[in-house]
Amino acid sequence: MNKLYKIFGYLGALPFIIFAGLTFVQQSVFEQGVVAIIGAAQFFYGAMIINFLSGIHWVNAFKTQNKIRLSLAMLPTIMCLILGAIFLESLSPILPLAIMAAMFALMYLVDKRYHSQDDWPEGYLSFRLRITSIVTVTLLIHAGYLYVL
Repeated sequence: MNKLYKIFGYLGALPFIIFAGLTFVQQSVFEQGVVAIIGAAQFFYGAMIINFLSGIHWVNAFKTQNKIRLSLAMLPTIMCLILGAIFLESLSPILPLAIMAAMFALMYLVDKRYHSQDDWPEGYLSFRLRITSIVTVTLLIHAGYLYVL
């Protein structure tokens, strides 16, 4: 199990790469409206993953009764709801995708700050930085591409 998190982590990052890649083939294959649908899929997949990552803080927040950590565990869910509302109102995933990219970067920093190296398997934080970078860059690529359209 020690390296199983890497397999699941890379598999979890794969949809982000696919969604971002699909935005570049859209001009020749898809109509422009399909790109927004792909952006919505990327947003909602990202919302699911960011909520999973924030859930890690629930256990420790309850154990320690730490209000900051409990807030950090809830904030991504609240932000995803707000971003979802923005997306549905504007029918454009540009802003939600860009903010979600920042949320993934911040979640990495929160994990690094609130967990000691002993809380993770060896090499986890460096692996997590790689995965977070992939996810953040693909979200920004997609948002930027939609913005240029």
